[in-house]
Order: sequence, then C-alpha cells, then structure tokens
Amino acid sequence: MNTKHYRIKLKGEFNFSMIDEVFEVIKLPFIRIHSVNKYQLEGEENLFFLRIELQCKADMRIKYIEESLLRIGNNYASDISMEEVTKKNMAIFVSKDNHCLREILWRWSDGELSCNIPLVISDYDTHKELVESYGIPFLKLRLTKTNEKNDSIASSILMENNIDFIVLAKVHASTISSFCS
Repeated sequence: MNTKHYRIKLKGEFNFSMIDEVFEVIKLPFIRIHSVNKYQLEGEENLFFLRIELQCKADMRIKYIEESLLRIGNNYASDISMEEVTKKNMAIFVSKDNHCLREILWRWSDGELSCNIPLVISDYDTHKELVESYGIPFLKLRLTKTNEKNDSIASSILMENNIDFIVLAKVHASTISSFCS
C-alpha cells in the first residue's frame, strides 16, 4: 500500500475541545503523525496556528478525514485545511570535492530534506559509488560554458526526470551558464 504525506493547517481561536476533536479524527491505525507545530502571534493570545504533518496508508479514508476537519472548522469558526504534500525532484550537480554532496545525501537519507533525488550529475567518476550506494542514478557529464552539446544532453535528461530544481554541490555557477543564468 502506498503511503502519502499530508499537511493539516488550522487557524483560529485557541480551544482545547477543537484540538481534541482534530486529534480524534486522525487517531487511526493507518495514520502516523510526523510532526505537530503550534504558533501564536505576539499580543494575540487567542489566535493560534496549528500545523500537523502526517503519513497515511489508506486513501479511502482521506475524504472522511477532510469532511470531518471541515465540520470541526465550521463548528469552531476556524480555518482548517488538509493538503497532500508532494515532494519536488532535485538534481545535484557536483564537482571534484564531495563533502557538500555527502552532506546533502546524508541529510536526504535521514529525512531532513523533503524531496526526491532522481539523479546526480558530475564531471568526475569518483562520486559514482557514493551516489549509487543511496540508490540514486549517477551520470558523468562535463558541463562548461563552451560545451553546448553536453548542456543540451543535460537539459534533456533534466526534463526527462521532471527536475524541479538543481543544487550545485561545490560547483561554480559560472561554469554552468545555461542552467544558472
């Protein structure tokens, strides 16, 4: 069964009963609460914001949860919404030094970076084993200001992998003009 990530956002007057009702709705065996954050504005003791990040393994109950949260919001004159959180696709360009790449991969594997990494591109083979040990495809491709052929290949690969953004891990933006201009 596929696990999906959701975010519940609540804005309203602070009320323990409302919070209790929200948690009763999501207190289900197929839901795992990832994090709960509560915020209050300075000087606004009654106005508060609540964000709940959760994982859900049962699509069939999502509609029930959304309807229940909407009912709670209406009962307490509060704004409550639930949205599916989709991860963006990030490509990593890395040069010879690998300390930045290692840090990014470590944080990603630890769940600290909420994104997918469909590929890593480098002009050095030395990173291949490290990258592939994380289950990420590695591509050796030399990118420079003057190598239009490889720029074109990289552009095609980025589009094929639906890349949303690129991280330059110890790469100078000036050497990859077509991607960073």
